[in-house]
Amino acid sequence: MKSTFFLILFSVMFFSCQKEKPISGTRDLKNLSLPQLKEFLNGRWRYQFAHLSTFHGNDTIYYPDSHLFFYSEDSIRLSNHNSIVFKEKIIYQWGQISYNDSAYILNFFGFHWVADRIKNDTLVLIDYFDSEGPNSYYLTKEK
Repeated sequence: MKSTFFLILFSVMFFSCQKEKPISGTRDLKNLSLPQLKEFLNGRWRYQFAHLSTFHGNDTIYYPDSHLFFYSEDSIRLSNHNSIVFKEKIIYQWGQISYNDSAYILNFFGFHWVADRIKNDTLVLIDYFDSEGPNSYYLTKEK
C-alpha cells in the first residue's frame, strides 16, 4: 500500500513538473471562431518588435518591457515599463481584410488589428488597414 502511494505521488510530481512544449510551426488564426480566438488571446503577451510600413520602406521597432493584456471581459490593456498606457474595451468585428480573406478585426483605441497567425511561439497581429501598407506586431505569451 505504501509503495502504491509513493508511486502515485511520484507520478503526479513528475507530470506536473514537465514544461509545456512550445508551439512549433505556423497556425492560421483568421479562421478561428470568436470564442476560440478570445480564449487563445486571453492573457499577457510581451511585445517583441514590429515591422512598420512607411512610404520610405520598412522600419523595425523594438518595444522593451511592453505588454498587451487580453481580458475575458472583452477589454485590452497596454502597459509600458509597468505603467498602464491605456485600458480599453475591445470590439471584435468580422470583416474583409483582403480581396478573398475575412477575419475578426480587433478594434480598440483607434487600432484595427487581426490576429493573423501564431508562428512557433510568436503571435503575429497585423494591421491590414494602414494607408502606407500592412504593419505587423510580434508578441510572445507570458505566464
